[in-house]
Formats: sequence, C-alpha cells, structure tokens
Amino acid sequence: MSDGGDFRAELRTLEGIPRARLADPGAIGGAVVAAAAAIGVGAEGPPLVRSTPGGVVVAIVTAEAHLVVHTAPASGTCLVDVVARAPRDPVRGADVIARRLATP
Repeated sequence: MSDGGDFRAELRTLEGIPRARLADPGAIGGAVVAAAAAIGVGAEGPPLVRSTPGGVVVAIVTAEAHLVVHTAPASGTCLVDVVARAPRDPVRGADVIARRLATP
C-alpha cells in the first residue's frame, strides 16, 4: 500500500453500447485490464468475472485501486466504477473503458 494520498473516484453510466459487446465477458475484461494499465495499476491476478443472463460483472481489486463494470445488455447500458489512490487518475481509467466498449 502507498504511504499516503487520497482516493479519487469516477462513477459513470454508459449508454448506447452494443448489446453483444455488453454480454461478452472477454470484451468487458479486456476493457477493464486496459484501464487498469492506463492508470498504472498492476493486476494482482486475473480479473474477477461473473456472467449471468442479466449481464456481466468484471472487477479488478488491488490495494491501490478498484475497477468494476456491471453491464445490462438488454438496455445497452453499463455502470463503470473506478476508485484509485492519488496520483492515479480514475477519470482516465473510466475514459479507457468507455472508448473500448464504444469502439466496434
């Protein structure tokens, strides 16, 4: 754990994401891993992935940050939650996830 620094958070609802992408655990997992790398968080193992008929949840949890995506493919939406200890930028992580999920 870091010697100090405050935690920062970014919480977003993304809309208009292709339903097939929101139902794909690999696509969601790839976006979360890319976001973790972008904010300088090394995964301490593979992401936690849960897939249900209602959507996918992917999470990376470390001492310095967490990145979580909950999807709702039927509505084309997902919730992105990124919390990171300063100086990491959770907005940057959420931006990476948004770009990765919106890009065909």
